[in-house]
Amino acid sequence: MDVMSTARNIGLIAADGGSVFGTIERHVVIAALNELALADTDDADLFAGAIENVMASRSAGVERLGSTSFLGRTDESGEIQLSYRSAMADIFLDLAIDLGLRHSVNSQPSPVV
Repeated sequence: MDVMSTARNIGLIAADGGSVFGTIERHVVIAALNELALADTDDADLFAGAIENVMASRSAGVERLGSTSFLGRTDESGEIQLSYRSAMADIFLDLAIDLGLRHSVNSQPSPVV
């Protein structure tokens, strides 16, 4: 799975590559990062760091769900934490850069001495 494709799939990047606005449910972002981490266990530390950044990011508010929520969304606490899409897109971009740097350093041959 590609980090930036995942960001696009969950709505953090517009189809044309542009910026998006508004909020996203934080658990959706964390679930996507967990799924990426399961597919790339060698870089689990980078994904864990990205999840920490999501958890530490500024809140965009809390949505309180009623007993019959629109679209059938439920949560044990009755609340869904929202995050800003632009902030989550930045976390995914930073993660993609970190992964790229790590893999470019590891893929270069050692200098012959």
